[in-house]
Amino acid sequence: MINRRRKASFAYCAVKLFKTIHQSDFVNLRPCFDIMLNLFLSKEYSLRGIEVNYGAKKWKKLASFYQYLETNDVIYFNANFKPIGDTPDEKAFAPVDIDYTGITYSNPLLNQSDKTNEKDYIDFILVFPYEWYNLELVKCIVKEVNTAIGLTYAYVYFMPKNYSSITERPLKVSFFSVSSSLTKEDTELRNNLKNIDCGFIPKKYPINFYNGRQLELLTSTGIEYAEAISDNLTLVTTRAETEQN
Repeated sequence: MINRRRKASFAYCAVKLFKTIHQSDFVNLRPCFDIMLNLFLSKEYSLRGIEVNYGAKKWKKLASFYQYLETNDVIYFNANFKPIGDTPDEKAFAPVDIDYTGITYSNPLLNQSDKTNEKDYIDFILVFPYEWYNLELVKCIVKEVNTAIGLTYAYVYFMPKNYSSITERPLKVSFFSVSSSLTKEDTELRNNLKNIDCGFIPKKYPINFYNGRQLELLTSTGIEYAEAISDNLTLVTTRAETEQN
């Protein structure tokens, strides 16, 4: 059964993947990036542009980015993709909140001035056109990234146009600009996400990949479908989601 209303309402699918880390942890970004990159390549999309560490470096070639990864810490990157054959445009290095298909990564631990936090999380946000979505595709991506780095939590969020993939709220769109702002609630959520390994759940999404501690603390109310996809993650969703594939 296809949910026609949802299909008509949404333009993008965002897969958000989290891993709790500590100061001494090393995370190999290359395999994670390549897993997500392969999705775009399979759909005949090419790199539009990639920005690293909030504009410190910008490239339009993957080779330069890969070379940088070998010897440098990455606090943040944003890679945008476009269909092969599209003409270059001003979105090559578009802000993450502008409608786009791409991959975003952040590591707040590396962005501390005083290094007071010993524990935090890293996150990837994979955004692609809604028409690509199916549950098996998402499960495959989560499984592969989990195998590469060991995820702590993941979920899927569906967005209409002009929504922020970070705040999950409508963007402020004017003739000259597109913007979003962080609220007190956003800051509180960001602080709580470092405790996902202890069972923190931001809210229940249509598609969730919970760790063991989250499952222990989760009420069974509303759980229609659960499937262990690895030793450390369980897919929890509604029956309707499984019927959309």
